[in-house]
Amino acid sequence: MLKKLIKIIDAKLRHFKKYDVILRHKLNKLILMKLEIFEPSLCCPSGVCGPEPEKELIELQNLIQLLDKAGIKVDRYAINQAPTEFAKNPVIKDFMRSGGTSKLPVTLLDGKIIKQEAYPGFEELTQYFPQLKDVNNDSKILGIFS
Repeated sequence: MLKKLIKIIDAKLRHFKKYDVILRHKLNKLILMKLEIFEPSLCCPSGVCGPEPEKELIELQNLIQLLDKAGIKVDRYAINQAPTEFAKNPVIKDFMRSGGTSKLPVTLLDGKIIKQEAYPGFEELTQYFPQLKDVNNDSKILGIFS
């Protein structure tokens, strides 16, 4: 009886290990995704400063908070604060040659342009990061402004 029980438990563990490997692979793929936002000149790193911050930048900060809760890192580069990031990225260099700063902001996911001339929104990013839908959106960093 005990041997039979051990065999059943062993079989169940092997079943879970198979799914554990699949889940780990999917998680690693998500972790390796790189989201970058290249922006026009900003007065501060977030762009949310001064007496009347832009609503678009407030919404972006709230979205970045959600992305962070979902385990997705976002790198933001304003042209006046991180010009070397613009210069060393070949996609952005080509983009800037063709459109200049008037086409900023531009969002890259794994080095590919997914949005330009505006910041990405929640719905757009859930196409790439479906786990965003599961994140509790009850606290906004800058909720008092939005």
